[in-house]
Amino acid sequence: MAKSTKPAKSIPAPVKSPPAKAEGFEKKLLKNFGRELLYLLIITILYIPIYNHIFDKKVAILGDNAAYYILGKAMANGDGFVQANLISKPKATHFPPGYPAFMSVVMNSFGDEVTVLKKANGVLLWLSLVILFFFFRNISKNIHLSFVIVLALVFNMHLLQYGTWMMSEIPFLLISSLSLFLLTISDLNKKPWMNWAFILTVIVTAASYYVRGQGLAVFAGLFLFLLFAKKWIHAGFAAVLYFLLLLPWHLRNSGLPESSYSKALKLKNYYDPSQGLMETGDWFDRFFTNMERYFKFEIPSSVFGYVADYQSSGVLFGGLVFSIIVFIGFLKLKQYRWAVGGYLLATFGILFLWPEIWNGIRFILAIVPLLTFLFAFGVIELILLAGQKMKIKLSEKIPQRLSFAFLILIPIFFGKIEDLNKEANRKYDPLFRNYFELAKWTKNNLPDSSVVVCRKPNLFYLESGHFTEGFSKVEGIDKFLVTFQKKKATHVVIYGDGITQRYFLPAYQKNQEKFKPIRQMQNPDMWLMEYHPELGYQGEWVNGMKEGKGIYVYQDGRKYEGEWKNDQQNGRGILYDSQGKIIAEGFWENGVYKTISN
Repeated sequence: MAKSTKPAKSIPAPVKSPPAKAEGFEKKLLKNFGRELLYLLIITILYIPIYNHIFDKKVAILGDNAAYYILGKAMANGDGFVQANLISKPKATHFPPGYPAFMSVVMNSFGDEVTVLKKANGVLLWLSLVILFFFFRNISKNIHLSFVIVLALVFNMHLLQYGTWMMSEIPFLLISSLSLFLLTISDLNKKPWMNWAFILTVIVTAASYYVRGQGLAVFAGLFLFLLFAKKWIHAGFAAVLYFLLLLPWHLRNSGLPESSYSKALKLKNYYDPSQGLMETGDWFDRFFTNMERYFKFEIPSSVFGYVADYQSSGVLFGGLVFSIIVFIGFLKLKQYRWAVGGYLLATFGILFLWPEIWNGIRFILAIVPLLTFLFAFGVIELILLAGQKMKIKLSEKIPQRLSFAFLILIPIFFGKIEDLNKEANRKYDPLFRNYFELAKWTKNNLPDSSVVVCRKPNLFYLESGHFTEGFSKVEGIDKFLVTFQKKKATHVVIYGDGITQRYFLPAYQKNQEKFKPIRQMQNPDMWLMEYHPELGYQGEWVNGMKEGKGIYVYQDGRKYEGEWKNDQQNGRGILYDSQGKIIAEGFWENGVYKTISN
């Protein structure tokens, strides 16, 4: 008898639970995201009140920040990238157009007030700090160190100060940091033309050049990194794309006069062109002079947030020790060592050949965050190395814990924050108080067509709205006065600075009739003068004295035409009245009419 069979019950398939590792990864990812958000929130919460505390509403007494404003305003008005303060409105070549273009967008969107543009730079500084946070995290794999270093940068007086000025240093910091960050998220296993992050890296790197010429150093870092990584196709693609992106700017400038920066680089002394052009030995002298100064002053003062005293002997030993630790930090970087190192190396290569008279923090400002990070990273690596040598077993979390030790250094910046606050609340010194008051006076009292020659002409333009020109550094009275005519000068502002005394004063002393004072400011003295090229002496000079044939027109219209010697009428000459009738004709001796001409 066959056995009866019962239908088998269907047993549901067991539900697979997700792997424990996946759960751990998700939790870790969520934890990291929360930590990043917390750190960025702390940075932002501290940054805003500190920035507002040191914010200075005054226009910085720097010619460049006013020049940027003028260029940005011209672009905002649709006039193009031109020097609107010059009567001929020539195309600008001194600065790249990137930052003025940004300013023009701000002006058209939020207004052209100086304080608006200053605060726009403050926003750019904050964005730079955010990008640097992620960049440091990506190259160190230590989020805590990234947080501590960026927190220290929030208190850096130099970054904060430039964040309140209309200068290109902070925009360049942003764009260069973004370039480095984009490189860290680029998948170099993909073909470069199929990799949006890599393409964007090259585009942003090119954009850094349009903000500052120093952007060449950013590309140098990118290119060197690709070469050491043996990414030949990527290196070639980056070079071609970079060249194509820079080509329009160079084609635009090909027929224009050489920029003043290029001229300055070739001169032994920009403020004294008579010293001539650089020679082979001068380049070596400049290189080593600048290198020593950077180690003594700019490097330590920029990172540790103090004002360098260039009259002191500096801290060469401290600068060298700091640089050695930075170098160790560079060596211990893994994947992106040469991107950072190439950028720093190229930057210092440029700065060491830069005219030594242009010192200060501004040229090194964009790499201050990198130097700060590499220093801290180097210190941690040295401690780990010492532990290994001493055969001390260290936890894997030691680098993260050591990162927080750098928080104890942040209070050293507090005093300088208060110094910036005092500076922000301080009024202009008497010289520039008079300078700006005089500029405001001209706005309402001079014709719109006036051309004012003065020191810091871009600053004068901000308050006056008149065309402005600077003093030409030309030796020789007659040659100096020719520059006034070429500039179509109608007025001149003088006070007791070095440039005025060296170049203008000799011309004024010999040609006082050409300059008529119309307004004087006191304590300290400052004069606004009308310039009358038709008055005074026009003729031959010998050793700075009137000698030979010449014409002298008096303010009352009389005119002497004849021979001169020893700065006076000597020899045959004719004196006319204001109507052109002859008053006297004959021979003159030491400025006195003597006899009638035969």
